[in-house]
Amino acid sequence: MECMDTNGRARPRPPVEPAPQTFEATLVHERAIPRVSPRAELTHRPVAVPPDLAAMLLPSESLTYAAGPHPVVYARPLAAIAIIGVALAVALTYHVTVLEHGHHVSVPLLDARLRIGAWAIGGIAVLRALFSLARATAYYLGFRVMTTNRRVFEVRGFLGRRVRPLGNTAMAGSSLVQGILGRIFNYGTIVMKDATIRDMRDPIALYREMQGVANGLDGDRWAPVLRQTQMP
Repeated sequence: MECMDTNGRARPRPPVEPAPQTFEATLVHERAIPRVSPRAELTHRPVAVPPDLAAMLLPSESLTYAAGPHPVVYARPLAAIAIIGVALAVALTYHVTVLEHGHHVSVPLLDARLRIGAWAIGGIAVLRALFSLARATAYYLGFRVMTTNRRVFEVRGFLGRRVRPLGNTAMAGSSLVQGILGRIFNYGTIVMKDATIRDMRDPIALYREMQGVANGLDGDRWAPVLRQTQMP
């Protein structure tokens, strides 16, 4: 298409350049994932904060998660008691057939002295298994791991109580151990440099909470880690 200049002569119209395109970069704000998902919160009953632990909470600090041992802690002592009982019953009741004066005679496997020894050994083994069962009961009823938005506490005892905060450095380098049965029945052990928290229920959720505290995740945001320094 042509246009006229000042002298009346026709000249071509300059080509129209397309308007430059403007690209706007949109900043996507990625929020930190909460340490415990809403679904996980619904599957756990709220746990009351013990009075001695509540007194230790800092300003703006609140309880976020609590976990206890899995009932699998009873498996080993109960299995030991069952095995000892079966072995003792077999040893005391089993008879063997021997040939005496041309006749087959059934006699006990153990004579009188050996039976007394079997009772003694079996009794000691049962007492040890019962002691292990009592320890497992005390551990199951009196041990808890409680996490806040800034710290993690190890709580022991149901008559008396001992509360100990776990160090962030130890938690950051901890490992989660789960065997085949642990993955099936949802229990596991958390191994740290100076401590082992064994046979805990929901170990993945607990491990995630501990790692969140150790790395400074406070709810939906990252916060500076609360350092715990041991004074000499």
